[in-house]
Amino acid sequence: MIIGFLGKGGSGKSTLSSNFVKYLADRDFSVLAVDADHNMDLSFNLGAPEEMNYIGQGLSDVYEHIGVSNSKEIFEKDTPDTFFSLSPTDPVTEKYSILLSPKVRLMSAGPHTDKILYDVSCSHSLITPLKTYLPLLSLSENEFVVIDEKAGTDGVGTGVTTGFDMAVVVAEPTPHGIKSAKQIASILDFYKTPYVFALNKAEGAEDYELFLDMMSNFPDMRFGFDKSLSRPEKQIDESTIVEFDKLFDKTKQIKNTRLERTKEKFARNKDFKEIV
Repeated sequence: MIIGFLGKGGSGKSTLSSNFVKYLADRDFSVLAVDADHNMDLSFNLGAPEEMNYIGQGLSDVYEHIGVSNSKEIFEKDTPDTFFSLSPTDPVTEKYSILLSPKVRLMSAGPHTDKILYDVSCSHSLITPLKTYLPLLSLSENEFVVIDEKAGTDGVGTGVTTGFDMAVVVAEPTPHGIKSAKQIASILDFYKTPYVFALNKAEGAEDYELFLDMMSNFPDMRFGFDKSLSRPEKQIDESTIVEFDKLFDKTKQIKNTRLERTKEKFARNKDFKEIV
């Protein structure tokens, strides 16, 4: 199961994704944590070393492993025979991730490179390898991938979310936070990616009512304002565990349609380009 956390900057998506990684590992699941945010908060929260190989610079290795020169050769044709895996780890996963504990492995898109800073390529190039890697990643029942995406609509607008089995849209109880969550959800609808809403930093009935007024429905999960959640050394409190239990139960209802949705995205893109 691949779960991506999205939300406005400061919504707490990195904090929640970090704690969900811990939640899963504590329950004896194997987890690949993927940091797709250039701020690299997920990497920091999980105690990553300063130096590692970043998947953002591994596009050529991704293509070489599959035996293609670009993503169109994969997703505009029949289902590929080559997949990535966590157990055993394929060469790409082995090179571009590190084992942080017996149950947690980390992969990071990495910070901005010289090519980005000198305008040779854009920052979205760092997640381009993930747009191929995630739809083709084969997982067993005891394996999860937890992704911390870039803030706002920036990450979801790249189409990488067709590689998610499900997204968690994190919203702060503010008009701007909830508006951003609605925008993210509308793009997820376009890519047909299933999602749930998490109201974060909720302190009272007014916060809950604001979400209900703007969204016209209840949040799937509700987390209180707890600064200790952002401290990597702290244990997850019981109230957070209760909400994560709800998220875990939601994952049981989701089927893996990553490859189908990604192929549909490429077909739609091709048709659009032919029209314009």
